[in-house]
Amino acid sequence: MTVYSVITAKPQPLVESLLNQHYAGQFFTYSPQTWLVASKETAVQVSAKLGAKQRLPDGSVVGEVDGYVFVTELGPSYWGFANTSLWNWLKEAHEGRI
Repeated sequence: MTVYSVITAKPQPLVESLLNQHYAGQFFTYSPQTWLVASKETAVQVSAKLGAKQRLPDGSVVGEVDGYVFVTELGPSYWGFANTSLWNWLKEAHEGRI
């Protein structure tokens, strides 16, 4: 299971709604603009499911979110000070138990 960090430039209720729709039980809300998502999909696939804008090969733009959405892989090496629930979630996600 891969863990992704999803960051938006401003609060995005649509992203939160799509997280609940597509990743129920597989994401952790870190802040109103940052989530962690456990998925077997690629960052591009996660981004698309969360409504991020994407430019297609023909030059057209698709995506429903008004603003920036940044999705990046979060590896098993991390450090910081946070609530225990975050560390427990990360451990479980990296072990594939989410």
